[in-house]
Amino acid sequence: MTSSEERDFLDSCRAQGSVMDLVAMRSLMERLEAPEKDFPVVHIAGTNGKGSVLAYLRSILKAAGYRCGYYFSPAVFAPGEQTGIGGRTMGTAKAGTYLEKIRDAALEMKAEGGRLPTVFEIETARAFMYFSEMKADIAVVECGMGGRDDATNVLPAPKVCVFTPISADHIGILGNTPAEIAAVKAGIIKKGSRVVSGPQDKAVLEVLKKACIDKGCSLELADEAKNIRYSLREQSFDCGGYKALKTGLKGVFQPVNAALAVGCVKALVKEGFDIPEKAIRQGLKEAEWPGRFEILKKKPYMIIDGAHNEAAAYELDASMNEYFGDKKFIGVAGMLKDKDYRKVLEIMMPHFDQLITLTPPDNARALPGLELAEYAQTLIDRVTTADSVEEAYEMAELLSGGKEDILAFGSLSWLGRWKTEAGKKDNKNGRRK
Repeated sequence: MTSSEERDFLDSCRAQGSVMDLVAMRSLMERLEAPEKDFPVVHIAGTNGKGSVLAYLRSILKAAGYRCGYYFSPAVFAPGEQTGIGGRTMGTAKAGTYLEKIRDAALEMKAEGGRLPTVFEIETARAFMYFSEMKADIAVVECGMGGRDDATNVLPAPKVCVFTPISADHIGILGNTPAEIAAVKAGIIKKGSRVVSGPQDKAVLEVLKKACIDKGCSLELADEAKNIRYSLREQSFDCGGYKALKTGLKGVFQPVNAALAVGCVKALVKEGFDIPEKAIRQGLKEAEWPGRFEILKKKPYMIIDGAHNEAAAYELDASMNEYFGDKKFIGVAGMLKDKDYRKVLEIMMPHFDQLITLTPPDNARALPGLELAEYAQTLIDRVTTADSVEEAYEMAELLSGGKEDILAFGSLSWLGRWKTEAGKKDNKNGRRK
């Protein structure tokens, strides 16, 4: 399969957009000989925190000696980064081999009157093929959007279904209230699975309880993170009998995410997995997850955070208050138009005395930077719009003058470019972060 053939096929599939049903995915899996049935799974759904919980789990399982596959979406900083086993990503050669098999199956589907798979369905199928071929001991899989009709939900009964806090997101697509959205996300629960949840609103918790009853599962609430000690170096907390667990991930919500990962580990132990306390401690401490309160530079600080919805903005706001108090930053924001960007700006504006807006590149859902700026100007006086991520970076550096701190936030879709730009500048200047 040549690169041009690959590109043409993916362009055809990209035209499908996002399709919320499992008809094509099930047909595709059947033609690929059902690789999704070849490995046990932890399936993660929720609104915010899914990626962080995945990062903790894959790190803990690796520390315990398991060949742990992982799959999340979308890729943030590098193509193919969302699929891997242990510390290695799938790689372009494997991806190309799988894509050729997927294309052949997809063309058969179309010839028989079906549709081509979406790009997300292709990426999901490719991940499952990889885990199957590489004989993963277990895989940690993050839902893309929703749960019930998400492409990942072709999986058979997971060992553990994990629910991070569920709040309003993708309004009008998944539902209009957190409870309606929870009902869609609860669609990953299957008979025979253990179900573990982090903290939830009462209405959401009732939805999850009912879904568990319907499937004959019991709902376990993860132990609460207690005695939390926040720090920009290393955070610690107590949880479920474990004292002073440490995590290198920053942000005030990370102990909550880590506690949910510990709850999932306890459920896996009940399923026969051997995960000692040493692996839990090591895994939590060594977990990495880019783009979530990630510090790129210090003196002055440059931080990136994928706060793209209201709940994530409140978490970022709390982190800024905890670590920096009322100190003002230079803000850089880029959002998607299907998010409540007005609410995100209202939450975050008190942290800035000036803001740069941009349009996230190469994204059909991107909100124009000028539109974002128009609303920002109702909240603070000093607002500028950049024509690109690179121009926004240059503007922020000039405004900082090497003295003022910078926070870039919003959609993860452009933060990878920002991080690349920061690396280029550091290499050029011989600067150490």
